[in-house]
Amino acid sequence: MKWVYDSFNLLGIEFTLNLQDMIKTNFEQYIVKIKRMLQQWERRPLTPIGKITVPKTLVVPMLNHLFISLPNPDETYMKLLNTMFFQFIWGKKTEKVKRSVITGNYEQGGLKMLDLFDFIASLKCTWIKRIYQTDNIYAPLLQAIFDRDVISYIFTFGNAYLDKLIKDCSNCFWKDVLVSWKLVLTRLLERKSIISVEPIWYNDNFKIGGKPVFIRKWFNKGVKIVSDFLENNRILTKEEFEQKFSLQNCCALTFYGIRNSIKHRLMNKTHNDVLEITSHPFLPQAIELLIKHSKGCRDFYQTLYKPATRMTNEKKWNAKSNFDVHWKDVYKNCFETTKDTKLQWFQYRIIHRLLPIKSYLKTIGIENDDVCSLCGVAREDISHTFFQCAYSKKIWEELKAYIFNRTNKNITFNEKCILFGYPTNPNSPINFVILCTKFYIYKSFKKKECMRLSSLINYIKDQFIIEKFNALKKLNLTNFEKKWENWSEMFEFN
Repeated sequence: MKWVYDSFNLLGIEFTLNLQDMIKTNFEQYIVKIKRMLQQWERRPLTPIGKITVPKTLVVPMLNHLFISLPNPDETYMKLLNTMFFQFIWGKKTEKVKRSVITGNYEQGGLKMLDLFDFIASLKCTWIKRIYQTDNIYAPLLQAIFDRDVISYIFTFGNAYLDKLIKDCSNCFWKDVLVSWKLVLTRLLERKSIISVEPIWYNDNFKIGGKPVFIRKWFNKGVKIVSDFLENNRILTKEEFEQKFSLQNCCALTFYGIRNSIKHRLMNKTHNDVLEITSHPFLPQAIELLIKHSKGCRDFYQTLYKPATRMTNEKKWNAKSNFDVHWKDVYKNCFETTKDTKLQWFQYRIIHRLLPIKSYLKTIGIENDDVCSLCGVAREDISHTFFQCAYSKKIWEELKAYIFNRTNKNITFNEKCILFGYPTNPNSPINFVILCTKFYIYKSFKKKECMRLSSLINYIKDQFIIEKFNALKKLNLTNFEKKWENWSEMFEFN
């Protein structure tokens, strides 16, 4: 055995005498490895949708044990990691989609890219889950840091109590845990706050003299939540409150101060606030989040995610058309129609108005004019390219007739369904046919080639074979064949 005096390695973590040196030593050694890995994957012709899987599945898992076990790295390191990830996704070019959008779920218009800050916070919150477990071995650690029992109070008091603990905590690791947990509670209340079960003590929503309040005598008598001051949708009087909790000579200034703060909270509740008169026992929202699943940080991460406000692409589509679009369905349809990331990325760019056609290229200074490449008459924008151009209309009419002759199905190809598909039935083969046809039209415009129905049918056949092979690999061939059984005659698949 060799004794060392400055550092040692245990379970993949380098321990040093100085905590800050330990954070720097452990995180910085991975920077070179991450850069090398991303450089290897840069050589592959992947879409941004494909590239997103690289940091999510290969890079971040290398750091998970550090994020869970050590204090958070400094902001410089975090920004460096984020920059490396997004430069890799966009090929070191200008980012086409806002980070607040791309980190969202598919139905929110995102691509499920990892928000590194929220992810680290969600990992830290798993320690709160461990502490909450009745048979845990970590509770004494937190009690030793504060020299008192704070665990039960974390789940009983409001967010101001966490502020107090964070201020008193000298351990930077547990401070990060408490800060992360406070962030989860804040986001939880932003989404839906049930006022009646909000804690009355150490709650920033209920203050006296501008400060959160705590009366230990009342707390020991069972006064804990807003509902304790309510009955039959009204606030109790001082006499009724004293009788309910067997209290005598309550301070009138304190009682009416809390009563007025509750009244003010009820009068100013937002659309996310709900008033539900409850009686004991009850389960706070934070506890529901802790016990939802026994392991993992997915619930915390989903709670931390803050959806972007109404997005630019939706505003532009609504301004240029009169479509009644359910955007959540449109976004999901993009990923449920096909598993081919090339086609997914193509449709995603149509929805977000990022497709490099002439009107877009002229806007960013690449093209000198925006006249249609085929008809040479109108402006080449998304609607013209896929629907209004005479060449595009002709191929849609030929496809409609072909489908009717083969399957006896009368399909309507209007502008809305061509651009966004049929979102109410995302798994329908017609959405796949529409998407493949759009891609064929787009390639014809880029190459300035005439469109032929035979070439289009052959392309759709090739894409169908790829989809079938993917279904076979995932042992989902039965469902795939059931999906296409009424369309087999269209392309002579039998």
